[in-house]
Amino acid sequence: MLATLTAFAIPPFTSADEAQHTSYALEIGSGSLPMIDTPVRSLLPGMPGIPADCVVTSEQARAGLEAARARLAHESGSGHGSAAAPGAGTREEPRPGETGRPATSSPPLVVPVVAETGATQPGRPTNGGTGTASQPTTGGAGAAPGPASGTGTVPRPTAGGARSARPLSVAVEMASAGGMPACAHGPRGVHSNTQLTYTANHPPLFYAIQSVPLTTGIHSGHPIAGFHAARLLNVGFGIAALAALAWLVRELVPARPDLAVGAAAVMGTVGMFVNSCGQLYNDGLSLVTIIASLAATVALLRRGPSATRLLCLAVAVLAAAATRASGLVEAGLLLPVAGIAVALHTRGRWRRLGFGIATVAGGAAVVCAGVGWFYWRNIQLYGDLTASGLIAKMFPISEKPMTADEILHSRVFAWAIYRGFYGRPRLLSDGRDLTDGPKLVLLVLAAGLTLAALRWAARQCVALWARATRLLAARRAPAARSPQLVPAAQLPAPLLALPPAREAPDDSAPGLAPEPDPGSDPRPAPEPCPARESALPGTRDLTARLLRVGRRRAPGVVAWVLIMLHVAVAGATLVGYVAAGGAWFARYLLPAVPVATLLLAAALAALPGARRGLPTVVAVAALAAMTAVMTGRELAFKLPALHQYDTVNRLRSALIVSGVHVPTFTLWTLGLAALTGLALLAAAMWSLSTAVVPTWPVPRPRLNRRPAPTSASAPASALASPPARPPMPRPVVAAAPATADLTPSP
Repeated sequence: MLATLTAFAIPPFTSADEAQHTSYALEIGSGSLPMIDTPVRSLLPGMPGIPADCVVTSEQARAGLEAARARLAHESGSGHGSAAAPGAGTREEPRPGETGRPATSSPPLVVPVVAETGATQPGRPTNGGTGTASQPTTGGAGAAPGPASGTGTVPRPTAGGARSARPLSVAVEMASAGGMPACAHGPRGVHSNTQLTYTANHPPLFYAIQSVPLTTGIHSGHPIAGFHAARLLNVGFGIAALAALAWLVRELVPARPDLAVGAAAVMGTVGMFVNSCGQLYNDGLSLVTIIASLAATVALLRRGPSATRLLCLAVAVLAAAATRASGLVEAGLLLPVAGIAVALHTRGRWRRLGFGIATVAGGAAVVCAGVGWFYWRNIQLYGDLTASGLIAKMFPISEKPMTADEILHSRVFAWAIYRGFYGRPRLLSDGRDLTDGPKLVLLVLAAGLTLAALRWAARQCVALWARATRLLAARRAPAARSPQLVPAAQLPAPLLALPPAREAPDDSAPGLAPEPDPGSDPRPAPEPCPARESALPGTRDLTARLLRVGRRRAPGVVAWVLIMLHVAVAGATLVGYVAAGGAWFARYLLPAVPVATLLLAAALAALPGARRGLPTVVAVAALAAMTAVMTGRELAFKLPALHQYDTVNRLRSALIVSGVHVPTFTLWTLGLAALTGLALLAAAMWSLSTAVVPTWPVPRPRLNRRPAPTSASAPASALASPPARPPMPRPVVAAAPATADLTPSP
């Protein structure tokens, strides 16, 4: 419901990258594959870019790109200019002095283009001072300087300074290159890197899907309706991502279905996830494919290979690699683990090795055949698989970026990225301060995980104590008494009259000793060593038991190692991009957020009231309310005229601006749907948590439900009757002497 509200309330093209994603999809719909240097064309109302009838061929774009590269290399080698590209703008915001939205062929919405996160990304101190090179900010409402790592900040360059020194901008260099059409120059031409399709480094699967509603809306004469349909399709991808997350948790923790429901519910209220799925970003589909690939790999580890599981894994990995550049990195991680999973469930050393290698090779062949051509194209055009180096140079944030070690040890970086999970960080303190909300989530996470660890340790100690007690009792118990042998002469006559039982021959009796085998050795056999005979079986049993336990637990251990590697890869992607000079995008950590929500769900399941699911329901309601408030603040940030209203009126006004004719009815419908979902969540958590959430091993007194009868409560017949005697054991008849007469006397 929150993503649906975002899809209708957030004005089009007011967030970073949305125009570029839309331009990519429209280029795919027209039958062409864009490049990073392809200018954005204004094909929808309010869409920034060059005029819709302005066509830049691939040859012209390639020539402009080569000229831009030569200029960048010359400026970087000679030391002229700044790496921060004054006046060139950033990926987040337009350059100073611009409105961020050139004139288009259709009347645009009166909204400014602003930053995605709003937080400045401090880098290393520049040569000119002790401050940090902060990115340019607009003069609109809500713009404020962010935290700095030095004693000051570098002052923002003016427009005159930008004109005096040519900026290191690929877009401007392209526009000034010879052979570019006249429509790419002037006020409606290319002015900054933000007017290029810099999202063209990603594979085209997402854009091919989104091109269907976008082109349908244009051809039917309702382009904005087609744009909203594309956003709603992205909402569907978000719902599929929640289902994939529930599948992954069920495979990771099969005995805890409550964690699957709780993790999916928490994930659906994270602000960054809601914003990414409610707008035209490729993160929603990328998250679906990555989580589905993880779940399929874990299922392969847990249950073993089958045709269905292998096919599901192949399709999910191929879709992940064909959706976003980070999906290729994920495929490189998952395919070897899939080979290990097949090997673990295969008998025979060489069969195990052969099947594992065949699984990895087959998966790699599927990915290469399906989308390898696109990444080879990236290498030919941009020099690497993902073109991340070129994009980081197009949108630098400081003269000398931070190193990877500095990023990993920077508390400012970690705190800024974490706050970005809830929305634009600067808006947490816009109005009533909500900064304590993220801090409270961290406190709940730490306290819950600590309680869960203590509860697990307590249950393990109780189990070990009970096992040790049973072993000690077994050792102290007296040996079972053998039945008493009674001579036949002492037995009473009635017992002798019974048919005798089958008796084993007595080797000591004369004439009953077994005759030796003629072919056997007459010498006595050597007596076995008691120490060796008692030690070898125990050692073998222990080794066999350890091997069985290892084989049984190996798939689960490998699955959790895979999850940790997945989080490490997501973090390394962000750190590598920032170390290359890129901006601080918390959205790059979105593939790791499902693991964080699983940990939060486990922490909530350890708090008091968890056996009724109450902490999870309260946390989901609180996070949903916080996301709704942050959405209202985001609207006021992008539309300053809405700053005077409260959250509900901001949402209603934004729906009117977006073309919704019944905003009040829409808000009531979405609100009732959200309340219904919360009630269903409470019912599901109540029924699931009662049965599966473990309890603390608190000792409880055992009540004797059947007490012995006393003189006050028992009837007289019960007191008068004597206690029942235990049955006498049946005597075993000993072997009678050979001279004994077994004939009964008359």
